[in-house]
Amino acid sequence: MTTTSPLEDDEYRPDPDAAPTVEGRVAQAKLELHKLLASSALATLGIGSIIAVVDVVRAGAGFPNTLGFLVGAGLATLNLWLLAGGYFALMRGEAMSARALLAFLGSFTALVLVSILVVTGHRDWTLGFALGLTTPAVAGILYSRTLR
Repeated sequence: MTTTSPLEDDEYRPDPDAAPTVEGRVAQAKLELHKLLASSALATLGIGSIIAVVDVVRAGAGFPNTLGFLVGAGLATLNLWLLAGGYFALMRGEAMSARALLAFLGSFTALVLVSILVVTGHRDWTLGFALGLTTPAVAGILYSRTLR
């Protein structure tokens, strides 16, 4: 039995599956992003269906939770896409580019503004909206099932 020192475990090891160029790694990351966004759509459909059934059972109350969920899930997915664009700019070494700054600031600004709109203008959507914001977490679980 051989043991390794903690220092050997902390050494940098290049990913053997990574593309040799930055653009190749960005292309690989974009492919994975597409899988994650597809998982997000699947999560939105599944959870949205459950929330719609709950709204139907509450007969006569309309679909406030479903509408809030769809807005939250859409915003969370948009946020994921914007942040990915900023990360791709970072991968290219463009940390202070307009694209990277717009991606990070835009995602934050959109989250804050839409959250304020929902809480002040559509209070009955709040629960569904909050659940919708968790969609990328569920999408990540679904996406993980595609990994080898």
